Amino acid sequence: MLLHHFTNAWREIEAAGIIEPRWPKTLDGPFTTRFVHLSRSDSVDSLPEAIRREVSGRITVEIPDAEAVAWLPWLRQNYPQAEWSLGDKPRTLAETVVRDGDASQWYVTAHAIPAIQWLTAVDLSSGSTLWTPGSDSR
Repeated sequence: MLLHHFTNAWREIEAAGIIEPRWPKTLDGPFTTRFVHLSRSDSVDSLPEAIRREVSGRITVEIPDAEAVAWLPWLRQNYPQAEWSLGDKPRTLAETVVRDGDASQWYVTAHAIPAIQWLTAVDLSSGSTLWTPGSDSR
């Protein structure tokens, strides 16, 4: 499956040669499951606005279909009672994150994605290519 990983940590990912499963630093709570966030859309506009502001790069990857899980059904199954208090109104995690992105495009995988599965990396501000297969020193 062709998917896109949006990030602000391109240099670290490139140096490691792998996209590691993790949970965003901005999300504190009782969550321990780590995963790689992905999108079918190559547009940063598909992301929640709060995340959209923080990303500077997009890595296009090819992963086995069986490893890509639709995010919203995964979230509802794994965290059905997850609630956060945002200001004075508690909201479920799904309501919080989905309110301004296109959740129908989002996927997760619990597997790390090594460089062998990367197709390209792009700087979102300039549109320039950061990486293509064979361009690194590994």
